[in-house]
Amino acid sequence: MHPPALASREALVAWAQGQVSTMAANALAKGKAAWDSVLWKSDPHAWEEVSIASIEHRLEGGLRLFMEEVEACFTAEGGPYLEAHRAGSVPFEVPAPTLGAAPVFPLPGKVRDVELRSWAPQAQATWSKAGAAI
Repeated sequence: MHPPALASREALVAWAQGQVSTMAANALAKGKAAWDSVLWKSDPHAWEEVSIASIEHRLEGGLRLFMEEVEACFTAEGGPYLEAHRAGSVPFEVPAPTLGAAPVFPLPGKVRDVELRSWAPQAQATWSKAGAAI
């Protein structure tokens, strides 16, 4: 899910925070469906201990961490590879998830069913023109 075009960091944070309740409810519903579909459980009543508030709290923490990285990017004026990305080149051996390539794992045997997952991006990343403001 990509946000609409927003004019400020504050607008981006407000938009993202507005998505937390919906995303938490979706995660709770999918988690319950997955829980209910499993035959063997350590405790059949354990799912009742999962709360929407707990999921929202985790999502909000992840959002804060993400926005810290966004701020670091702005502080670094996009970083040393900004213009390379804008020009369409990939400056790293390991591709970014937005490019749709399967990730490279240091211990591939530890990650099950990698080939069964879809790594296709849900939307194309777009870049500003070369030299544009951050």
